[in-house]
Amino acid sequence: MPTRVGVVGLGMMGREHAHVLQASPLADLVGCADVRAEASENLPPGCRYYQHPEDLLSVEGIEAVVVATPEHAHRRVVQDALEAGLHVLVEKPIASTLEDADAMIAAAERAQRRLQVGHLLRFDPRYVAVHDAIDDGRLGDPVHLTARRNCVLTEGRYAASRTTLALYAAVHDLDLFLWYAGPIAQVAAVGAKHGHARPGSTDTIATILRFTSGAVGLLETSWALPDSSKLEWDCALSYVGTRASAYVEIRSMGVAFLGGDGASYPDTFYWPRIYNEPFGILRVQDEHFLSSIQDGRPPAQLPGEARDALAAALAMQASLSERRLVDISG
Repeated sequence: MPTRVGVVGLGMMGREHAHVLQASPLADLVGCADVRAEASENLPPGCRYYQHPEDLLSVEGIEAVVVATPEHAHRRVVQDALEAGLHVLVEKPIASTLEDADAMIAAAERAQRRLQVGHLLRFDPRYVAVHDAIDDGRLGDPVHLTARRNCVLTEGRYAASRTTLALYAAVHDLDLFLWYAGPIAQVAAVGAKHGHARPGSTDTIATILRFTSGAVGLLETSWALPDSSKLEWDCALSYVGTRASAYVEIRSMGVAFLGGDGASYPDTFYWPRIYNEPFGILRVQDEHFLSSIQDGRPPAQLPGEARDALAAALAMQASLSERRLVDISG
């Protein structure tokens, strides 16, 4: 039987979750909630709209909810859902503070319900392939890691109105670094504060990390990639191990349209539509969550691991503002 599920928050990610869940045979989408009435325009056809999340959470027979509100609003909705006996998939980062993350994790333990965090790259086959090679010993122990994650300014302006660059973009690669190389001990970050995304914003961060294993990492993060590039994202990752190395390079997703009005690079991985039905990595993630409810399969990521990624992102922010090396090994 499909899982009766709802979506809270109908921004950029929430509306994609809603369309994926409506299309999935594993889900029965009972409704979506957003405090902004105009957000009802983002609903899949035929889906019921609720302005108040508590009304959605109390729908008869609802079993799970996807929470895609801004991260500072995660805690209340997640706790309410867990206390109502629902399983929860919450968008990354898990929260905006460690206090909120700890409260959500404790609520899931009390309720004995699943709390999965939407770190989407754990379902991207390119990044999973690197993890599998590390896990089976082909690459050896980590020596150094690098990553790059830059998005165009239009998206940066959208995100900067509600979050920080570290929480929006860098947390993706910090989670990958933790997945690949284990705990991070120290973080040192410097930023370029041009205010492109919004007045006073830090638009680019360069971060050096030291892992407790002794490996080191370098992370470049920006939301000021010129729109004229026509790229959505410019991302890369490398893992240099004691036995071999691995590389991921993402500018386009395998398809490019050139000429006419310029260049464009359609999404073929994350939430593309095939014959007007949403597929891709987001659907794999959401269906993994639904399957885990139904058959008890282990999660792709424990909530505590998502907390560790948040802690590293907050350490980046602290290093920027305090202009110092931040120790998070304790």
